[in-house]
Parts: sequence; structure tokens; C-alpha cells
Amino acid sequence: MGRNRTSFLTLAFGLAFLSTLQAQNTALGFAGIDPEVRFGRPSSPGNGLPSSLYLRTDATLSVTGNSVSAAGQGVSLFIQKEAILAGGLPAGMDDFAAIAHGDGFVSIYSAKEFWPDLSPETQVAKGDIVGRIGQTGGDDDQVYNLRVFDGASRLWVNPAYFLQDFQDRVAPKIEEIALLGEGRSYTAENRRNFTQAIRQGDYTLAVKVTDPPYSRGSVSGIFRFKAILDGKVVTDRKFDSARITDKGLAFLGLEAPSSAIVDDGGRLLLSGQFIPRGLHSLEFSAYDYAGNASSFTWKFSAQ
Repeated sequence: MGRNRTSFLTLAFGLAFLSTLQAQNTALGFAGIDPEVRFGRPSSPGNGLPSSLYLRTDATLSVTGNSVSAAGQGVSLFIQKEAILAGGLPAGMDDFAAIAHGDGFVSIYSAKEFWPDLSPETQVAKGDIVGRIGQTGGDDDQVYNLRVFDGASRLWVNPAYFLQDFQDRVAPKIEEIALLGEGRSYTAENRRNFTQAIRQGDYTLAVKVTDPPYSRGSVSGIFRFKAILDGKVVTDRKFDSARITDKGLAFLGLEAPSSAIVDDGGRLLLSGQFIPRGLHSLEFSAYDYAGNASSFTWKFSAQ
């Protein structure tokens, strides 16, 4: 588990307790340029040490200037500035600010160069500046990370639910579909009038899917996977939230930690299925949050 991820898990447990601070009900709405949702995307911890990939919980937004504004009315909850965490939790990530909103939601803003501009436990109005990023007076757009935590349910929520003005019309790209099991691996081949041969047995469906940017860079993010084997739905899972467990974060209703469901090649391990002898047809579909979809049908014969 990477240092940043460990710190966010520690923060999450603290948020679950402290997000009961009084905050008025509000509708969250992040506004920015070219949002890129990375929730559920395989990533490396990035600490220079060998480690398994894990799944992200964030999104990024660009802003003109260097000011980051609050997504809704609430109370400033945690502030980490210059490696000192005002809420008392240990430092171990980029500087950030966390704001508690109504219904237990907490919005978290961070960046590599982020200077929080809040005091702990103060009222914040929607649109108030919570921090500044990059260099003052620069002409280029600045980028910051955002996350949303549901303190009532102890879930990291997909930030796509709270982003405004999505312009994403590009379908996800299905890069690889494979069946893994019993020391064997079979990858779907895209050839007409060809029936692939595999051995019968228990397999795990592994997929690698990416969501290309649209226009200047809007990415609504991979949101749903659906697989139908011989006319029967064998998996239908969504990247709506990530549940906190003692072992780490659980995505797609699968086991935790998230590193257990993504291999070194960035393939997601979705579900187990026994494949008996005979002809089979597997239809796999991937959807992004904006509703764009791609499908691939794999025909194979189990011997």
C-alpha cells in the first residue's frame, strides 16, 4: 500500500468520525475546465518502491488562475499545510483542505503545489477560496485533485456525480479481454469467422479498458462493466463508490484491497466463472459515466 493511499485511508476513518460537525445541507458542484475522472483507474503508488497497482478515488480539474473554490457550503474540517495536519492526523500526502458538507459528505482538495487558505472549523460558503495552486500570475491553467467522502456510509464516492458541464462523447476503449485460470490464460482475438479454443475449467474474467479524452481533455471515466455469457449476465458492476474495510478499499463489490483485483498489467479481475465443454459466446460492454459505450463479442470453444 502506497504512502499516499495509507494516509487517505487514515484520513477517511477520521472523517467518518468528525464529519458529524454541524454543516448545512447543500448540493455539491465542482466547476472547472476539462474534468478528468480517475476513480477506479489502476495506478502506481508512485513512491519509488516496487508495489502492486491499486485503484484511484480522485478526479482532476483545471482552473484559470490559481484559486480553488469550495464545491458547496460547509465547515472546514481538516487542513494540511507544510506537512502539518491541523486535524491531528499524521502527514503523508500533498497539502490539502477538507470541507464537511450536509448529509455527511466531505470534499477534499489537493495538489502537488497547494496552499490551503482556510482555518479549521470555520464556515465556508459555496465558491469561497479554499486554497491556491501553482504560481501566482501564471498564464497556464492549474490542475488540482478532488475527492468526495461519504462520512455517513464510510464510502469514497465517485466524483463524477458532482462534476458540472461534462463534455465527453468518446466511447471507452476495450484494450484486452482475457480468461485466467488454472495456470492458463486466454486472450480474446479479434478475427472474423474464428472460434478460439480453450480448455474447460474455472476462470476469472480479466479486462483492460481505458476512457480516452474528448475535445480538450474531458474524461468522464470508466463507470460500468457488463458481461453476458451465452445469454446470461455473469457480471454487472459499477464504479459508483469504494467501501472502506480493514484490509483497504473495496471497489465494484469485490474484495479488498483494490490491489487484489488489478494485476501488474492493469487488467481488472471482475468475476469467476466455470466454462464447460462446448461453444460459447461472451459479450462484454464497457460504459463511461457520460453514457458512451463499447462492446466486444468473443466466441470460443471449450474442450
